[in-house]
Amino acid sequence: MSFLNSEDKFQCCLLYPDEPEKILLGTINGYVYLGKLKPIEEIKTINFEDKRMSSVLDEFRAILKLRGVIRSMEFIDSNNIIILTNQGEIVNYDRKTETNYFIQNYRGTSYNRPWRLLILDENNFITIGNYRKIKHWFKDKNRFKYDLLNEGGYPLFCIDWIDLEKKKFLINGNDGHSSIWNYIEGNSKKISDFYSDKNLQKCFLTDNGLIFSVNYFGNFYIYKLDNQRLKRIEQYSISLSQGNWVYYGNGMSLVLIGTDECLIMITENLDQLWKLNIECKQIIGIEDFDLILTSKTIVRPNYSKKQEITDYQDYKYIKIGLVGDSRVGKTCFCKYLETDEFQDTKSSFGKHVWTIKLDKKRRILYYDLAGQGSELYTYFPLIKDSEIILLFYNGLLKESFDKIIEYYEELRTDCIDTEFYFVQTYSSEDPDRLIKDWYIKKEFNKVSLEFEKNLIKIDSSNGMGFDEYKENVIDEIDWNNTNPVYKSKTYDNVENEINELYNIGKQIITLNDLQKEIRLNKKFLKHIIRSFKNQGKIEYIGEEEEIIINDELYEKMHSLISEKIDGNDGFLETKQILTCLGTDKVRLKYIRSILEYYRENQICLFFSEGNENNEVIIVDRKLKDDLKIPNTIKDKIPTTKTILYYKNVPIDLSSLIHFLSEFKLDIIRISKREILLKNQFNSNLIKLTYNEDVKIEDESAYSFITALDKKDESDYEFEKILLKFLLEMIENNLIDYSYKEDIDQKIEFESFEEELIYLLKKPFESPYLDFKTLINIKSSQNKAEIIKDITALTNSSYLNNNISYLLVGFVEEKFKIKKIINVDSIEDLENFITQTCRNYLDPYPNIEFIPQKIYQLYEWQKNGEISSAIPLSDIQSDPDSEQAFLIIRITRSPNSVCEVVKDLKYEKKGKDFFHREGASWFRVSSHTFRLRDFHRVILRKK
Repeated sequence: MSFLNSEDKFQCCLLYPDEPEKILLGTINGYVYLGKLKPIEEIKTINFEDKRMSSVLDEFRAILKLRGVIRSMEFIDSNNIIILTNQGEIVNYDRKTETNYFIQNYRGTSYNRPWRLLILDENNFITIGNYRKIKHWFKDKNRFKYDLLNEGGYPLFCIDWIDLEKKKFLINGNDGHSSIWNYIEGNSKKISDFYSDKNLQKCFLTDNGLIFSVNYFGNFYIYKLDNQRLKRIEQYSISLSQGNWVYYGNGMSLVLIGTDECLIMITENLDQLWKLNIECKQIIGIEDFDLILTSKTIVRPNYSKKQEITDYQDYKYIKIGLVGDSRVGKTCFCKYLETDEFQDTKSSFGKHVWTIKLDKKRRILYYDLAGQGSELYTYFPLIKDSEIILLFYNGLLKESFDKIIEYYEELRTDCIDTEFYFVQTYSSEDPDRLIKDWYIKKEFNKVSLEFEKNLIKIDSSNGMGFDEYKENVIDEIDWNNTNPVYKSKTYDNVENEINELYNIGKQIITLNDLQKEIRLNKKFLKHIIRSFKNQGKIEYIGEEEEIIINDELYEKMHSLISEKIDGNDGFLETKQILTCLGTDKVRLKYIRSILEYYRENQICLFFSEGNENNEVIIVDRKLKDDLKIPNTIKDKIPTTKTILYYKNVPIDLSSLIHFLSEFKLDIIRISKREILLKNQFNSNLIKLTYNEDVKIEDESAYSFITALDKKDESDYEFEKILLKFLLEMIENNLIDYSYKEDIDQKIEFESFEEELIYLLKKPFESPYLDFKTLINIKSSQNKAEIIKDITALTNSSYLNNNISYLLVGFVEEKFKIKKIINVDSIEDLENFITQTCRNYLDPYPNIEFIPQKIYQLYEWQKNGEISSAIPLSDIQSDPDSEQAFLIIRITRSPNSVCEVVKDLKYEKKGKDFFHREGASWFRVSSHTFRLRDFHRVILRKK
């Protein structure tokens, strides 16, 4: 018998269908147990003795230990089980032999971690990940390989079948982005993209075509499939804890929803609700009864103890988004709707959600978005699912109307099921100054809007137009086709309290203080607040447990960050934000919260320069306008013009960045002088080159060349920033590619000396060539550096017939050899490097140490075979000089991946660091990157 320690908890389970007393159990600490249930007949006849549940798990023993949380376990055939962890491990477990092999090993970076699993058939399954990675795994010669179907964007948490024939499945992310896929004969194909509810965890399909689902916040939804999209029929916000599972009960004809605090039950005709206060991680069925996985055991629930849920209210609601710049009257509009009278209001800070109750059974949620500065667009993700969007403009200002037309064109792309209305404010203030109707009609006609239908003129100071708004917009709402909501009164109590605090001018409140006001269990209150944040109703800083209600400083920071991004043409470094806006405790906390909001809602693209303060932010929305090179970069660009050519037509550099963010590209070769790419959709090549004039020969689609004519003394800072961004965008899409003969000409050398001359003449940023001045063999940091360099050179050498070089004794700066330094004690260096590599690397590459007299370089200079710019001293040019440099020649074993086989600890700047077991690298130019899964796949083919 095994026992869970106090910190470990069960996370998921898998029943053996042909041996129903056996069950696999996965925990949050990576253990997989094989458990045994009590005999079936004994479970059937349990005498609960007034208990809510009875444990049915007899014993269990550990059979596997992995690194991450066990997230999913499913049979792929009658014998083999796929096990998935949140740290990237995918394991095939053979239940007969109790052996396993890794389909995918531990992933060092969060980018590669999967979360959920769907078995397609005995040869295919799909995993989804926390950075929108969708991988279709297929069996090839008894091993699994994968095709990358999608990546980038929000985390994905839900993948489930949504038709009874198991041909269509749903994928859903934490932003509400959803997609439906077809699976036919081994192929997965996406057939629709749309926005729905967020953070779905599990789906269950009924015989009558209804789809039941629960999300992370315990909200329970019922959908039907309509035109390849989920159409919500009902919504239940009953639970105050995390939702985990949804299932059709065997013991009773009820739909069961499992949460961390209770099991919720609902009748098939959706007319009655109950709950049973037991923790539920997963629900499984055996014959005609149900079992519940808790964090510590498996239980059978006592349904006779269920309690009817009565503490809820039901109503229907629609969501209306309010868009418009500052001081156009959005807040006055909402206050007039709420009170039926004008209230003079100064410009409000941030966003606010107004709940207007038409009667007991109908509500409208008005999402009043901030309009200060340029921040309005940053709130657009919050209203993508609105039934109606009202676009406000100041009727006295033509530029206000023109701006709102731009907002409309941007929003209608994502809000395809939304009705749009333009709302003109200040409509009775000065009729002679109002924008002329003929101009509005002309601009409406350009974007297919109708003047009579889509325009409402109001004035909140006297109520003008409000009756027309109610008649033309509110009264036209089809409430019969609107979702009913069944909601715990506790949610309303919390929301009402926050609204009261907003109305009295409260800017910020801690979770503890709010709890004192409401007198609610803090765990439940925190869950509700996180749910409100997820819906975009409030800002919540989790680490500080602070609720932002209407804090002027917070919204000012939000606005200033947006303005800084605008002022830099959509390109900004985090350290610039910190420099300009301050790093005191409060401001730093707000900046991080705002940038995290940007990240979660995909408002910006982020790539790292080593730490969070050096992150570079690219606002994709801004780059769509063919902007100029950012002002902050201009001083780093020489006076000669930077040109990007597409089909012989010069276009802007930012368009290149946007292009690379939109199209999937595969690296073929990259250096500081050249990036050679291939588009995944065809065989055309894309070549980016620096420092040379190149003419376009191939005018096919997606083939282009950029030429950056730069001065020799340039520091290439802009190229470094651009290169890092390009790598972030494209190096994750690296796939196997066979070089064409005219691209990568193979050169045969008759002697080692001839090959060395060739190396010294070609650009130094080759991925299989590196230079070092000297190597200090006494430094632990240097030991770690040598391991990393040799590993990267070994793996990258597949580009050069599996041979790479490390030249020691060279001072190299800005792509030129500036000086040669004598390397002493070559024997000691050889022993150090050899022993270190043998201890830490596998497979160990063949390493040759070749001393070469420096005098030979002098001879090559005299003969014009290498550059005469390399300074050599009189001693070094003496034929009798024994001074030498060292060539370390590394030969890789074909079809192998060189990696670290045990932890290596080293000290750097007084702190301890590690190269962990399984770590490996490859080189792109002078940059070294950790190997990804697809890199390993490529290397094992080379």
